[in-house]
Amino acid sequence: MADDSWDQGHRYLYDRSPAAAELLDLLAWMAPAPVPLDLFVRHPDGLPAALAAAARDPRAWEEAVDLLVRLGIVRRSPTHVLIANEQAHQMVRGHGPCRSVEVQRLLEADVPGRIVAAPASWTWWRTMLAHVLTVADDVENDPDRCAADNSGWLVDRAATFLNEAGRRGDAIHLFERALAVIERIHGPESLSAASTLNNLGEALVDHDRAAEAVPVIERSLAIHERTEGEELSVAVNLDSLAKAYSGLGRQPEAMSLSTRALAIWEAALGPDHPDVGVSLHNLASAYIRTGRYDEAIPLLERALAIDVAVYGPDDVSVAISLKALGVSLRGAGRLQESVSAFERAQAIHDAAGTAS
Repeated sequence: MADDSWDQGHRYLYDRSPAAAELLDLLAWMAPAPVPLDLFVRHPDGLPAALAAAARDPRAWEEAVDLLVRLGIVRRSPTHVLIANEQAHQMVRGHGPCRSVEVQRLLEADVPGRIVAAPASWTWWRTMLAHVLTVADDVENDPDRCAADNSGWLVDRAATFLNEAGRRGDAIHLFERALAVIERIHGPESLSAASTLNNLGEALVDHDRAAEAVPVIERSLAIHERTEGEELSVAVNLDSLAKAYSGLGRQPEAMSLSTRALAIWEAALGPDHPDVGVSLHNLASAYIRTGRYDEAIPLLERALAIDVAVYGPDDVSVAISLKALGVSLRGAGRLQESVSAFERAQAIHDAAGTAS
């Protein structure tokens, strides 16, 4: 009986305001957590037709949201909206159409492009992570209805955020989930699988599990090496593998791999590209681990100059390079310069509110 009443109410809502009904359906396929209202307004092209039209018209948009509030179905603040209670949330999910794919496309359109060393994007992730994880659950539980081409990519991005936020164990588990989704949709030898394999390997290295990381990264490298036109992806793998070898104390092999990667980056992108800076940093790290500080310093100075030019002098990536440079300068006996580098790095972290 309750189901019949809900079906009637849902049909009534669609008859009265298709835009409001479509908004309610989308909210039901997100987490039972606040959703930014401007998420829908910023990306109307990926919305169902009636909701898309309302999102482009401020008056129609307010009318659709206000109707749901007056009916007691949703609660809103000036900036966010959510379904009023868990029972209503589950009822809409159980009786309305599946909107998981539309939710994924909406999140994909809004997700920040840069995550690593980009704390400005972390605010988005802290707000939207629950919704991305809901998508991941739906894709795993009902892939026939809920999986889309980029489902695994979106979960991979969430795992990257968790790794960057220091939640290494959670990140590894989520990378593994992303990989399973990608392999189901695109196959285990796909370039999408190779990308997530490398990201998983990097997370394992960060979690002091370098021995486990090596075969994972090597599998990614093998896919890229047999795929024409993937030279830059090969360079990514070489850098990642170098970090794993370095973590295992295999410094000569790490240096060799980093040197190969750096040559690929510079040949393809020129000497001042940010990916060249990352590779310079990786090679310098291997020199630092073997006490070859004088050789690390010019590499880190180049990496620092690239970071400043690309991201600005106050970016967290600059602080990371400054800290590594400070370590090298200290090891080389250049203590005053070392202290200056550490102080500049700390000032950037303090201003950004990130851990040093």
